[in-house]
Amino acid sequence: MLFVQMDPDDRRARAAIDPPRLDPATALQLGGHLVRAFGELRSRRSRLVRDAAHMILHTLNEMRRPRPPAWLDEARELLVANMVRPPTLRELGRVVGAHPVHLAQSFRAHWGITTRHYLRAHRVFRALEFIDRGVGLAEAAAAVGFADQSHMTRAIRLERGAPPGALRRQSPT
Repeated sequence: MLFVQMDPDDRRARAAIDPPRLDPATALQLGGHLVRAFGELRSRRSRLVRDAAHMILHTLNEMRRPRPPAWLDEARELLVANMVRPPTLRELGRVVGAHPVHLAQSFRAHWGITTRHYLRAHRVFRALEFIDRGVGLAEAAAAVGFADQSHMTRAIRLERGAPPGALRRQSPT
């Protein structure tokens, strides 16, 4: 076993003892800036940098929060598994054994976004995966639960700052 003596007045030592905190809203905003900054670059290296930045943001965000209760994690997994026809908060609460209001408040407190925003972000992520594989826009929209192609395009523009066609052109092939 290794023990390390740290000087509590050293800024780097304090960061190791009490890791930096990143609230979810700041993480989302920072992530958006990174996506816009690196999304415009076309090289393979930019994709690696973007992936590394995503991993850093994810790690920083995970450091600050405790694991969700099992029922809340189950609710999130149910939203993802049923994203084409998502359950209502009442249905979700009934399945996981939580009151809908408590479920909504706990979800937002833990992940920093509402169930609706989480679902939209996940749909956008999955739709972009389909589009990257060459699936048509209308087909990708239907596969992830958007009402139609224009609904998906609005959601992608809201989440990523550009429509899917522009993102596809920026993506390295």
